[in-house]
Amino acid sequence: LLKAFAAGLRLVVAGSTLEGEEAALLEAWPRLLEGDPQLAMVLAPRHPERFGAVAALLQNSGMGWVKRSDWRAAESLSEADSSSKPLNPAQIVLLDTIGELASVYSLASVAFVGGSLVPAGGHNPLEPAQFGVPIVMGPNFANFRAITEDLLAHDAICITEKEGLAKNLIDLLCNRTEPQAMGDRA
Repeated sequence: LLKAFAAGLRLVVAGSTLEGEEAALLEAWPRLLEGDPQLAMVLAPRHPERFGAVAALLQNSGMGWVKRSDWRAAESLSEADSSSKPLNPAQIVLLDTIGELASVYSLASVAFVGGSLVPAGGHNPLEPAQFGVPIVMGPNFANFRAITEDLLAHDAICITEKEGLAKNLIDLLCNRTEPQAMGDRA
């Protein structure tokens, strides 16, 4: 469904995010849109109990957003209703469902792997790597050190501090050849 709704847009998929990372991504979002106005972002918090807090953060941000769960009813309808309109450029999708992140990574132009901008040890960068997606992570990847160091050794991942998040995402989104090669190496 997301693939159909996002037709013509490039997706930034931020997966397994933790508290503090969503705010950093929202702070970077206007800069990313300056670089490519045909973007949409999928924001997938790591823990379901945080869906409400992230929804409140999105609501307070003033940015356009939708919940993935609002589309469930539309899946069974033959005619689209107002909750099943295609995504618009600059919109953010809150992935407030379970079990879809892996398939959503396959649609990404670039992926951010969460748990890594905050001192939580990071999450598995192989989830987007399996689809040849260029990956950005923060410097906290102790839980997946061997995998991440192997990806770094093959120039197949970008590690960034919070301050460089927007710049590194923009660089990958605006350069069409290097991110493809980076994803292939991953």
